[in-house]
Amino acid sequence: DALSPAAAFLHAGGRAEALREMLVKGVRLTTLLAAPLYTGGALYLDLLVRVLTGEKSPAHETLVVGEILLFWYFHLAVTHLVFKRMFMMCGQERRLMWQGLLEAGLNILLSVGLTLWWRNITGVAAGSVLPTILCGWFILWRWASIEAQVGQWELFRLTALRPLLACVPMAMTGLLCRRFIGPDFGDPQWLPCLAGMALTGIVGILGVWRIALKPEERSTLLRRLPRKLRPVSLR
Repeated sequence: DALSPAAAFLHAGGRAEALREMLVKGVRLTTLLAAPLYTGGALYLDLLVRVLTGEKSPAHETLVVGEILLFWYFHLAVTHLVFKRMFMMCGQERRLMWQGLLEAGLNILLSVGLTLWWRNITGVAAGSVLPTILCGWFILWRWASIEAQVGQWELFRLTALRPLLACVPMAMTGLLCRRFIGPDFGDPQWLPCLAGMALTGIVGILGVWRIALKPEERSTLLRRLPRKLRPVSLR
């Protein structure tokens, strides 16, 4: 919510360099938060559905749709949210409107087509995911790299590579926990699954701390802790 007015202020002041820096850092922070949340949610979706809906054994179709929508929102967070919020306030409204209309049109066509083909609600979910991925990576990501004045791979390296790598140990831990602790996907046992979720979350936090965050970022965060909780070297 803070990105739009901040971007408008920087754009009005002609501070293009600061605007580019905010774009890169905004996408990176969003990915840093979204990647571990998506990983944990995808691994333990059945438990989350049971908590949210009260169903003892969620239907397979419900879990498939949930996984697709989680994947959709993760891509939306990485490729759409920061860029569109910022540049909607920077004189790019018309161009963003046409991009939004294209994505909405593809969404309708694919949702209707896949639903008629598959004859179930999964087609609607898949029809929402595909336009987001296509427009996100082939239109918005390219556009964002031009605005940031870096290549598309360089933008990915600066914003998303380290957060995604940080989630690899978390994903491996979660898969092992689901295999050996809570194997019944769709009808998990509460205590084993909660233990696996806690272990997966701890590994995820450690992965973000050691892999995703740069040394200077870790030092900055540690300095924000109360003095008694800081490492001796930073007191």
